Amino acid sequence: QIERGCVNPTISVLSKLAQGLHVPLEKLIECVEEPGITLHRGVDHVGQRLFGGKVIRYPLFPYDTDSRAESCQLDIFISGAYEATDLIPGSRVYLTALSGMVEVQVGEEKWNLESRDCLSFPGHLPRKYTNKGNTTVRLIERTMYQK
Repeated sequence: QIERGCVNPTISVLSKLAQGLHVPLEKLIECVEEPGITLHRGVDHVGQRLFGGKVIRYPLFPYDTDSRAESCQLDIFISGAYEATDLIPGSRVYLTALSGMVEVQVGEEKWNLESRDCLSFPGHLPRKYTNKGNTTVRLIERTMYQK
């Protein structure tokens, strides 16, 4: 709003703030309702036994339209392996090892992960997680889909 040849001081300050944050002014003043708090209790979700019972896949956060992401926990028992079937172009997978020792093969490359190791890779590539230790491997797999 222009008053006597001057720009409204509030808009001027907001414009400078948006410029400093490197976002368009419209994004800065946009009113978007933030999603509330959501609790997903583990007891409400049954794990899916896969690969002859050597793997249990537990859903964690289901697919969310705002973040375009979902996550699961994978428990891979001794001598077990998990081979992903959901190869999604444009997605990205973030894998975190919580316990155990696991060999991760993505495409033709392999990595050995241990507790707290993380790996990210394109979700369209074939991937296989193989338990290489003598304890259960526990992983968190988060998939981010293209916006």
